[in-house]
Amino acid sequence: MAEIDAGDKLPRLRHVALGHIEVIAFLENEQSFGAGSGYSDLHLLAEARIAGTTRWTRDKRLHQAVLKLNLSAFAEH
Repeated sequence: MAEIDAGDKLPRLRHVALGHIEVIAFLENEQSFGAGSGYSDLHLLAEARIAGTTRWTRDKRLHQAVLKLNLSAFAEH
């Protein structure tokens, strides 16, 4: 298997690891109660918000939450 050396060509990604308390605080702050998002989805959304990143998903319910929170990786047409 060949090794690929991208050097400094790839952007550095910021990883944020959140605990239960931070996810619940995000849920309360964003008033996401009853939006149909599961705990895993809330984790993804909270991490994106705190890290200042965006999300792309094919999951319809998660996509709606991403749009509502302005975290979409793509502009909607």
